[in-house]
Amino acid sequence: MLRPLRPKLILLRAFVVVGTGYAFTSVWPARFDGRLSRSITWTYLETHPRMIRVLAGRMRDRLVPFGVEADFDRLARANIAMRLEEDLGRIRGMHRRGWKPDIELEGIEHLEAALADGHGAILWRMSFTSSPVTKVALAESGYPLVHLSSPRHGWARWHGRLGRRLPQLHNMAENRFLKERVLVQDAGLEYLRVLLARLEENEVVSIFGDTGAGKRDVEMSFLGRTRNFASGAPSLARRSGCALLTVHTVWLGPQRYRVVIEEPIEIDSSMARHRVIGLALEEYIERLERHIIENPASWRGWHTRGITPESSTVTAGGNSG
Repeated sequence: MLRPLRPKLILLRAFVVVGTGYAFTSVWPARFDGRLSRSITWTYLETHPRMIRVLAGRMRDRLVPFGVEADFDRLARANIAMRLEEDLGRIRGMHRRGWKPDIELEGIEHLEAALADGHGAILWRMSFTSSPVTKVALAESGYPLVHLSSPRHGWARWHGRLGRRLPQLHNMAENRFLKERVLVQDAGLEYLRVLLARLEENEVVSIFGDTGAGKRDVEMSFLGRTRNFASGAPSLARRSGCALLTVHTVWLGPQRYRVVIEEPIEIDSSMARHRVIGLALEEYIERLERHIIENPASWRGWHTRGITPESSTVTAGGNSG
């Protein structure tokens, strides 16, 4: 029986886009990437008006009950622009010098205080803006991350040689700024042993909390509905005794970002594991909701399963991680 053609066409299109983008950015000066981002965004938005309507409607539906009154069409346009810029950034990251956006870093003192205790730190990340930006910011500040990643990160939805190659290209913009990428395997707990060892070495571990792709997800109330959240970060913090700090990023405009590290979430190791996870997730979600309400255009979660229809994804890129 013949395999469906559509996934192969999508895979081929992704390779064409990446290859064409790489060739173009080989001659396009990086200092003009802001102009290029604006041009790509204008072209995309002019040719995808339905995307704007769908995304704006989803934002309005979730945020108006929380008292948010805004120009949701403008916010949807900004969100799409941000995601398109990530694709450009990842392609730029395939070059020798990598992607060099303008990044402000706030709250580094919280991380430094945590590391001064000698037990390492977990950055419990939120899916805001481009995933590589936080990695770039921390590496340039002298704290390259040990990042926990799903094997499905990138374009890892397809099999075969081409399907295995795309995630490698997708991750190129990140890997040069990481100390280590640790993959969650379908079987075994080797990844957990590696993370515990790195925390004992006083390293900084990066884990996403709002992607809902973990083995022990917890269903929690979020923006008036329910959503799965990964419980691994607070469980690991309880076991290791390390600090658990939340971090999010705000898109300020073409090639401009602000990464914010917040105060640690308190972890009482004397409590039962399920109680620690529940309290930590409540605090995480409270912070996440506040940041989304303040900067809705910067949250990537509008495009994930359960928020918007799968058919409305902006690009061929995979999940954050």
